[in-house]
Amino acid sequence: MYTLCGNSTPWRAVTAVGHLEAEHGEPNAYVAYFTDSTSEQDVVDVSELVPLGVDLPSPLMTVVPIVSRLFSALEHGGVDVGWSGYVVGSGVASRVLHALAPFVGARRLVDFDITAPPEEPPDRAGSDLFLVTDPEESRLTSWLSSIPDGSLVALVVPPAGSSPRALNFYDTIHKKSLTLLGHSGAQIPAQQRAVRLGEMRLDGLASDIPVYDAPGDDGFEPGDHPALILQWS
Repeated sequence: MYTLCGNSTPWRAVTAVGHLEAEHGEPNAYVAYFTDSTSEQDVVDVSELVPLGVDLPSPLMTVVPIVSRLFSALEHGGVDVGWSGYVVGSGVASRVLHALAPFVGARRLVDFDITAPPEEPPDRAGSDLFLVTDPEESRLTSWLSSIPDGSLVALVVPPAGSSPRALNFYDTIHKKSLTLLGHSGAQIPAQQRAVRLGEMRLDGLASDIPVYDAPGDDGFEPGDHPALILQWS
């Protein structure tokens, strides 16, 4: 149905909304999920699906998996309203996090440059929250090695085709005393909160993330927007 992509060459797919074929006589159920494929069909493990219900969802519900992972991280990290944190990476997911930060209890989010540690850390000394939004596994190990020891780390966008278990856990996590948040299994309460937020608050993103009919060739020019949603007919 819909695929949230970064406006780059080639396009980078981040999430999608689709439907599950129902039994005879039953309505289709709609779901959202992470993907790295720009197509109208994906093969996804059922544990990675976020249920959206039987009503036709808004294209902007493609951001629900991102918000669901954020809520899961905040819950597992015991992060209170008024929290501050860092965004590691750039692109679609980072833009979504910055846009929705005021609606998820954040006081501020700061982009973290791994080549230059920030001058002014958040208030939670010793347990800073880092939200990693780039799915490139080749860069993930480098970023984790640059994050200060003792930090809370959430992989908001999972590495494509792998999981945190593929990392050298001892070298990248244990030796630095990092806490990896909300990275395994379906988190039903977090998913439900993300869907409710999506239903109430996503209209403000409509002008920033436009919807286009999915192209049939590589000549499609969506304009200057850093992100777009492809609509599959």
